[in-house]
Amino acid sequence: QVEQGISLRSYGLLMSIFSSPERRLRMSDLASRQMVSPSNITRLVQRLEAAGLARRETDPEDARGSFAVLTSFGVARLEKAQATYHATVRDRFLSRLSATHIACLIEILDEAHPGLATSEVWDPQGADWDPQELPGDAP
Repeated sequence: QVEQGISLRSYGLLMSIFSSPERRLRMSDLASRQMVSPSNITRLVQRLEAAGLARRETDPEDARGSFAVLTSFGVARLEKAQATYHATVRDRFLSRLSATHIACLIEILDEAHPGLATSEVWDPQGADWDPQELPGDAP
């Protein structure tokens, strides 16, 4: 459990959705990113829905598809969990590396995904977010 009952699996799902435009992602794309079957992703997103962290929306352009969308509550919980996750990674992995190894790792990560290792803890997209911009949050 990363923070406040958010499992590592849920954290990964929330980060995938958060990193997508408008904080929403087609369910099929989320399944691909998480390397699970469509039925598995449905079950996992249902758990996020039950916790109030996300919801599903029908694709207005293709009623056969749907999106997983973060709620404002989901974003707030993710922000808290991310701080804990990063602290855990630092404690369990990075604390075992020398300064030279960490510098090499940062260089490799930054080459693979610019800003990944050098950006602030929050926001993964490198831009400020406003919970008021999240589409259609239900109370």
